[in-house]
Amino acid sequence: DYAVSTVPVSDTLHLKSFCS
Repeated sequence: DYAVSTVPVSDTLHLKSFCS
C-alpha cells in the first residue's frame, strides 16, 4: 500500500489497531 510508504510505521500500526 502506498499509504504505508508515506506514513510512519507507528502511525500504520495505530491505524491497524484502530481498525481491528
